[in-house]
Amino acid sequence: MQGGSTPAYAQKKGDPVDLISTPQKSDAKSLIDYKSIKDVLVNDNLDQVVKERKRRKKRASVLRTKRLISTYDFPSRENFWPFFSEYWLVKSVQKLKWNFTKPDYGLDSSFKKMLEKIGFLEKQFKVMLLDTNEITHVALPGSDQSYIILLSLPFIRTMDLTKLEISLLLFEDFIRARMGYFENYATSKELQKLFGQNYYQKKLPKSLFQDLLAKYDKIVFSDGFTFQQQFEVTTEVAKLLKGNEKFVLAYRRLIGKIDNLVKRDKSYKNYNQLYPSPELQLNWLNGGGVAPRR
Repeated sequence: MQGGSTPAYAQKKGDPVDLISTPQKSDAKSLIDYKSIKDVLVNDNLDQVVKERKRRKKRASVLRTKRLISTYDFPSRENFWPFFSEYWLVKSVQKLKWNFTKPDYGLDSSFKKMLEKIGFLEKQFKVMLLDTNEITHVALPGSDQSYIILLSLPFIRTMDLTKLEISLLLFEDFIRARMGYFENYATSKELQKLFGQNYYQKKLPKSLFQDLLAKYDKIVFSDGFTFQQQFEVTTEVAKLLKGNEKFVLAYRRLIGKIDNLVKRDKSYKNYNQLYPSPELQLNWLNGGGVAPRR
C-alpha cells in the first residue's frame, strides 16, 4: 500500500502467529460430542451393572431352590435303616428300658476282638443293654458297616454268661442282620421305590412310617424269625467258627444254657417263638436233626 498509515488489523512484526485457534462454534460442538460419548459409556456401564446384578440374583434364587429341593431327598437304603432303627428305639424307650444307669461291662471291646479274630474288620456297632426280659436279644436293621444290637441284661445275668458267650450271642445276631431277614421283612415295595429319590412337591404316604414301626414291633416282640432262617444262621455261625475250637465249644455251651433257661423259666416262654429253637440248634450243631423245608 503506498503512502498512508498501516491498518489496525495488520499484524505487527514480531507478533506471535496463532496457528491453533479454532472458531468458537467448533469448540462447542466438540464438547457436545464428548458429553454424548461419555453419557453412552456411563449408561453402558450402568447397564452392565444392572445385568450383573440380575445374573447374581438369578443364581442366588437357583441356589435357594436347589437347597430347598435337596431337603426333600429321601435317604438311600444305607442311610435310612440306621436312622429309622434309632427312631424306633426312641419311640419304644418305655417298653425297652434302655435309658438306665449301667456300668461299662466291656462288651463292645470283647465283641470287637472276637469279630477281628474271625475276620470281620472295621465293623461299627452299638450294643444297647436293656433292663427288661420282654425281649432277649436282637440286631436292628442298619448299614452294611454299622449295626445296633439290643441285649437284655436280666437275660445274660440269669444264665451267668461269660464275656465270650455274650460275644457269641452278639455274633449270632450280627450274622442274622447281615443275612437281611429283618430288613427284608420290613421293606415294602412302596418304601423300596423311595430310597434315594426326591419327593419335592409330592406327598409321602402318611401310613408309611406307622406301618414300618408296626413291623419292627411285630418281629421284635411277637413273630421273630422262621425255622429256616434260624437254621441258616446257626449253620453259618458254625461254619465261621470252625477254625477256632474254643469258639465252637463256647457257642455250643451258650445254646445249651439258653435251651435250659427257656425250658425252666416261664419268663422266657416266648423265646422259642422268636428264635426256634435252642434244642434244634444243638441238634444241628451236633450234626443231627433235619433241616427245615424251604
